[in-house]
Amino acid sequence: MAVPQTAHDEAPPEHEVPPLEIVQGGRSVVRADGGLHYDATVPRQLVHRSAIAEVFITDSAEVGPSRIDVAAQLPRGHVVGEHRSQYDPLLIIEAVRQAGVFVAHRHLGVEVGMPFVFKSLTFAITDLAGTRVGPDPGRALFGLDVEPQRNGAGRLQALSFSGEGSIDGVRCLAGAGKLVFLNRATYTRLRERGRAARMSGQAPCRLRLTPASPGAVGRRDPRNVVITTPERESDGRLAASVVVDVSHAHLFDHALDHIPGNLEIEACRQIAVAAVARTYGFAAEDLAPVGCTADLQSFAELDLLARVSARVGELRYDEGCGRHVVEVSVDVTQAGSLVATATVEVAA
Repeated sequence: MAVPQTAHDEAPPEHEVPPLEIVQGGRSVVRADGGLHYDATVPRQLVHRSAIAEVFITDSAEVGPSRIDVAAQLPRGHVVGEHRSQYDPLLIIEAVRQAGVFVAHRHLGVEVGMPFVFKSLTFAITDLAGTRVGPDPGRALFGLDVEPQRNGAGRLQALSFSGEGSIDGVRCLAGAGKLVFLNRATYTRLRERGRAARMSGQAPCRLRLTPASPGAVGRRDPRNVVITTPERESDGRLAASVVVDVSHAHLFDHALDHIPGNLEIEACRQIAVAAVARTYGFAAEDLAPVGCTADLQSFAELDLLARVSARVGELRYDEGCGRHVVEVSVDVTQAGSLVATATVEVAA
């Protein structure tokens, strides 16, 4: 099967995966009401995270032939949350990503260690007030419709999922994604071939990039700024370089050989916010990303300069969220090639 290169998602090296159980007094506790629990997170290998603190998924249950509910706890004091009054989109996107990965492992039998390829991820806030941080960690619930794609021998080749989500009982989210599964040999060949083509005639980037001011991109903490100061290009687009900080505890939870998809999506979010603020005269801190559709088309190398460029659409009033919304088209390029595209909706 010919598979385009996209953002690779793989569990960090680990030994045995423990069973998913609640144990009290040496016995597994059966949840009599059939409800999902929020008492403990699932094994970190099953959501491809290294740090326990970076695991958000707590439970899941099959509720129909192709319907799976997934529970997650959203942290209130996370580094990318920046102690704002609402849960940051990057946190919610990570919870959606973990939900898809967990379903593949726990419910579809994909073995730990098999390389995953994320092809696309869609996220939308349907009720902005529903994402407000409360007095306790948020209890998120995702109801996912899953569509496995198997070959003639029955091996799972891809998984599409879509659904809605709630936080503390308020339905406020929608999301979707697609994963492709490869064996180790296929992934290695794909990665080596793609890197050779990308690096042909290109020298590794030795520049130490300076991040933009947090206020220019809708951030507060300098650690979470992932683009340089945006500049206007001759075609009217606003563009910046992607700042890759492999020491960032969330974006690089474990070592990777490429720029991860969540970093690309965050770079798209930041250039979109900066572009809307500059075009329409809003303060970037007053802008809220409420939707993103990202197509991850090929791997982006860690040691080559990557660029994001944004084209801003028309300002329109959205009856659903009761705010003015601007749609921004963003391209992510590297070495003259397109590696990802995104459409980001920014609400004022």
